[in-house]
Amino acid sequence: LVVPATFNAGSGSRKNLSRSSSGLSARRQRHSQRRCVAAAAAADSTGVEWDDQGPSDVNPTDLSESEEERGREGGWRGGRSEEEKAQSDSRQKIFNNIAPMYDNLNDWLSLGQHRVWKRMTVGWSRARPGDSVLDICCGSGDLSFLLAEKVGPTGRVTGLDFAAQQLVVAAQKQQESYSARRVDMRWIEGDALDLPFPAATFDAVTMGYGLRNVTSIRRALEEIRRVLKDGSSAAILDFNHTEDPLVAAFQEFALQGAVVPVARLFGLSEEYEYLLPSIRRFPTGRQQEQLGRDAGFSKAVHYEIGGGLMGVLVLQK
Repeated sequence: LVVPATFNAGSGSRKNLSRSSSGLSARRQRHSQRRCVAAAAAADSTGVEWDDQGPSDVNPTDLSESEEERGREGGWRGGRSEEEKAQSDSRQKIFNNIAPMYDNLNDWLSLGQHRVWKRMTVGWSRARPGDSVLDICCGSGDLSFLLAEKVGPTGRVTGLDFAAQQLVVAAQKQQESYSARRVDMRWIEGDALDLPFPAATFDAVTMGYGLRNVTSIRRALEEIRRVLKDGSSAAILDFNHTEDPLVAAFQEFALQGAVVPVARLFGLSEEYEYLLPSIRRFPTGRQQEQLGRDAGFSKAVHYEIGGGLMGVLVLQK
């Protein structure tokens, strides 16, 4: 049994999304239809099949547009340098590769603490029952499922990621969870720098370990602000680029001495060796606060958690 990979498993979801997209520009509508393909869960042991045709109302001429035409119209790949495209492709490959072991590795490498940090992040998002919420760079769905607990059966959770294999895992986890199946959840393959949603769509936004991996933090924050409703909040969890030399030394020791060696046991050392350099390039908490204000948020506060190893940037529109 395969759930059609439209936008969720519920009836009428495609029509609802089409209505909500009425305010988009023609370019963003085509962009949204072309790329917003949700993961579908299969009940058999062969895994998950994809309906890579997307919504049935997609115009075939849109699907046949050339990369050159999409670049000219400012599509999700257009407007980026070749270096940025290469970085994006490399990171996409990493997260697809680690998808099968991602949850187990997170548990082992953080001794389960990542679940505490994620629950704190969802709390800072101020998601409420009945809300429509977005989890960007959702991965295998940990934050999405915590959001589902908050919004309940009357709410809606949208998980977006650029790594298709992560969405497969998330969709499978939803099918295996009674409580998650009761919530309107959809899994969308998309780009954090060009979110395929109208402005002021969501009551809350979360992002877990994604801001550090985008090619433009400023643009990612601007997109989050655009899709948030006025007065709503976003909470962004990631490794903390600490300014404390002792914490920085311990962080380096933990990553190089524990995380990478454990990942190596599973043949994933290359996928995890990028962590330390990416943290060193990541803005500090104070710099993130300034980036949030520069992106137009009225409030931006960065909280260090996990002994300073992690941080949560909380933004309010």
